[in-house]
Amino acid sequence: MLTLYLSGSVTKLPSVTTILSATQSKEKQASLQSWRDKIGHEAAEKITKEADVADILKKTAEDFKPQISEQRRKGITIEKTKELAQQLNISEAQLTKGKSLNAEELIARESVLRAATEKVRDISEKINKGDDSTGTKLVYQEAIQRQLALQKSFSGARAEAGRSLRILREIADVKTLKEAAQERLIKQLGGREKELAEAIGKLDKLTDGDVASINKLLADSTKSNFFDKIGEFWTNAILSSPKTHLV
Repeated sequence: MLTLYLSGSVTKLPSVTTILSATQSKEKQASLQSWRDKIGHEAAEKITKEADVADILKKTAEDFKPQISEQRRKGITIEKTKELAQQLNISEAQLTKGKSLNAEELIARESVLRAATEKVRDISEKINKGDDSTGTKLVYQEAIQRQLALQKSFSGARAEAGRSLRILREIADVKTLKEAAQERLIKQLGGREKELAEAIGKLDKLTDGDVASINKLLADSTKSNFFDKIGEFWTNAILSSPKTHLV
């Protein structure tokens, strides 16, 4: 959205992508978004190690490329850069530092990250409804670490991304073992799944499903004092959410 100040008045103009999207039917727009969501979810589930991140993002970007017209490319690049930076709670300069991301690469990152966040949110809801079985907690930790690996990788925090990917491998290894071994790993990872799920559930309702708020809460949850100051982290996540800012 562009804002022009003319003769003391404020005039808001729609972005390039908003104008071009308006030329498509609602059915076509919904179908395209549904397809992007499906690709994003499938890609996110395949990430288990560091090499997967680059390979899967490349493949996902190639899948999206034919759907992007040359007329829309520049507008999409600008819009998606802003959108992804907001989701990661970083500046656009931080996101693009040392990188030259095109429209399909940005869409791939945004779609895969959103899918990973939605997976965490879905399992949070399952836990909040009373399913706190070992299997569910292990799958929850898997979803969290995958989401964090993507979030940190896109933000340029490679060391932190690597840690989450190492935990993903540990989870994959322990899945074939007995429940006692799975419980030990869950305990090593903190064993606070119910508290985290509750916080995410509350945040999700207050921010109307804002992905950036959940991303920030998950990033903050890796800090050593997170559960001692969960109220403070939770409040800050709400206040920093784009959903709570006046436009």
